[in-house]
Amino acid sequence: MKAICLSGILCLLTFFPDSVFPQYRPETEALNTIAATDQKAMRYLPKKSPSGSRSGYDVTYHRFSYFVDPAVWFLDGSVTTCFRVLESDFQQLTFDLSHALVVDSVIFHQRDVIYDHTTDSRLTILLGETLPAGQLDSVTVFYHGIPELGEGFGSFEQAYHAGEPVIWTLSEPYGSSDWWPCKDGLDDKIDSIDMIITTPARYRVAGNGLLVEEKEVGPDKVYHWKHRYSIAPYLIAFAVTNYEFYSDWCVTGSDSVEVLNYVYPENIESARKGTGELIRVMQYFIERFGPYPFREEKYGHAQFSHGGGMEHQTMSFMGGFGFELSSHELAHSWFGNMITCGSWHEVWLNEGFATYCAGLAYERFFPDLYWRIWKNNNIAYITQAPDGAVYVADTTSVARIFNSRLSYSKGAFVLHMLRWIIGDELFFRAIHNYLTDPALTYGFASTTDLKQHLEEACLLDLTGFFEDWYTGEGYPSYTLLCYPLPDSQYQLIIYQKQSHPSVDFFEMPLPVRFKSSTGDTLMVLDHHYSGEAFVVNPGFVADSILFDPDRWIVSRGNSVIINPPDDSRDAIQMLPNPTGQLLQVVTQTLEIESLMLFDLSGRHFQVPMVTVLPRRSISVDLSACPSGTYLLKIYTPTGIKSGKVIKID
Repeated sequence: MKAICLSGILCLLTFFPDSVFPQYRPETEALNTIAATDQKAMRYLPKKSPSGSRSGYDVTYHRFSYFVDPAVWFLDGSVTTCFRVLESDFQQLTFDLSHALVVDSVIFHQRDVIYDHTTDSRLTILLGETLPAGQLDSVTVFYHGIPELGEGFGSFEQAYHAGEPVIWTLSEPYGSSDWWPCKDGLDDKIDSIDMIITTPARYRVAGNGLLVEEKEVGPDKVYHWKHRYSIAPYLIAFAVTNYEFYSDWCVTGSDSVEVLNYVYPENIESARKGTGELIRVMQYFIERFGPYPFREEKYGHAQFSHGGGMEHQTMSFMGGFGFELSSHELAHSWFGNMITCGSWHEVWLNEGFATYCAGLAYERFFPDLYWRIWKNNNIAYITQAPDGAVYVADTTSVARIFNSRLSYSKGAFVLHMLRWIIGDELFFRAIHNYLTDPALTYGFASTTDLKQHLEEACLLDLTGFFEDWYTGEGYPSYTLLCYPLPDSQYQLIIYQKQSHPSVDFFEMPLPVRFKSSTGDTLMVLDHHYSGEAFVVNPGFVADSILFDPDRWIVSRGNSVIINPPDDSRDAIQMLPNPTGQLLQVVTQTLEIESLMLFDLSGRHFQVPMVTVLPRRSISVDLSACPSGTYLLKIYTPTGIKSGKVIKID
């Protein structure tokens, strides 16, 4: 659901101190706060995709009708569900509903029907007749009770602010059935909903969609929220307290979208600053990703008493109104709400995108300051442990689903690295195609869907990249040996070490910057194996050589060594040694005439050799040689030099 980042150091801070834009600076641990909100439903193990009777129908509509007093932790009301039958001889309907709630009755065709509410939180309704496939019908469940608290935060929560009570719902990922009968999964979006809530007149109700009616009934008020876009169950929500409200407006061309804000009275002045600042971010996201997906209704914020936020569709629940949190939650309108991950295994399609979009907001509005800090923070966070994949293997662990290091930060940097590999124009074209794909828009998507759009845009096979960075774990570390050559040339030998054995090598285009008082050139080296050698000519003698200066790649512990030790006239280097495949034989000034490889018994081995730089660098392929110790003889104009080479598997 939410995101933000960790600390970084940037020399530009000398010129732009924190006091210039303090409200925008990426906050240490803020991403963890955002993710913690998403982890709140810790009590139940996940409910698998509906099977049997729960897969035999499609939900088309819900009408919620409740009485809610925020001073009383209690829920009383009904939910009417319209459904379309998907199979023949349909006789029973099954919902997910917490056993902590008491079902009073179930009405079908204006009569009470038999139901079974089991201890495993399943509500099975016996319709008393057989329905044909294709029939559209409805059922109403009346119930009441005190929704259970999970470990940490519950899906139906009560708190106080300035002495005033507040009640809110928060259902991600498995908490919808904690407070209403539903299909609690990621396989069936509801076409539309109505939320009708009665509350004591001094309170207001925040909800999805448009407020179409607000009326007094005796000492109470009735609020009717109508939402006519498809919505996943976990994105349905309401909150009740003594809200004050105001609207900002996002204007783009001839179009405008209301940004409706429900805020605690004691925080309204500080909230106005944050929500007002979000307008330019919303304009930027519309420019970058297309029209706001729910523009016929609204975008909104409802304050609640928890840090972080939750992207309830058209009404994000907010613990604060900071730049990055607000940008993250807004981005979910496109990534997570309009297009929703089709499985919690692939939650990065929601959270990685929202995290990256917050980064893009820094790039757009603070390119020379907080954008670099944001990148440094996330790379440092991702690489603080040597393992971890973006793909969520264990969806029974809510903490793992919403792991801020992996699902959020690393997910965001998977997108950032794809942008680096593909290029800005093709990357954002692919994202546009993904967002406008009629098979995905207002529905569910998979990583395969995104990968397909990226590959179609760039005409590259990205299978290896996703195996390394999505299902693979860890990150690379690089060592660059840089040898100056005549005529402003440089030989670079690049070694890579992986932090986790799940990835044998990260193939990446590597950016290397050469700088001097007279020049600044970025070279991109297509790196395919550890020990690979390159000869480049930046056009000048460099004062410094920088690896990945603009922070495109997740890596850690990198080093650049210019003119490595032992570079005397007669020095010859054999790197890496031991080696599993390729050996680079490099000399600075001494010419190499030929090479011969022998085992310790004196047997000569014919091995493939490729000249990288004539008489200076030769690549020897030892992949066909058995593991063991070898003697390499190097023939030069001044004689024969030799050295031991160790071949490992």
